[in-house]
Amino acid sequence: TVPREFNGSHISFAGSSTAIDLQPHQRNGVARDLNSSSTLLAWDVGAGKTFGSIAALMEGKRHNKFHKPMMVVQNHLLGEFSRRYPGCVSRI
Repeated sequence: TVPREFNGSHISFAGSSTAIDLQPHQRNGVARDLNSSSTLLAWDVGAGKTFGSIAALMEGKRHNKFHKPMMVVQNHLLGEFSRRYPGCVSRI
């Protein structure tokens, strides 16, 4: 069997901050998340799992794949949401 490969280069990330640009592996991870029933981003420390996950969550919401998305994170990661998607509503 050949594992599926995902290409996220076409994803526009509407509403996201222009100050942060996702790397190709992060874009591909977002594409995998949007096209698979389950996803595990098992990247190394510092490879961008948080931004990739936030982008996948917001893109899924924008494409009506997720209706009420929720991500549970530690307190120190809450600021990452507002950096990536300034209009994102986060609740503590």
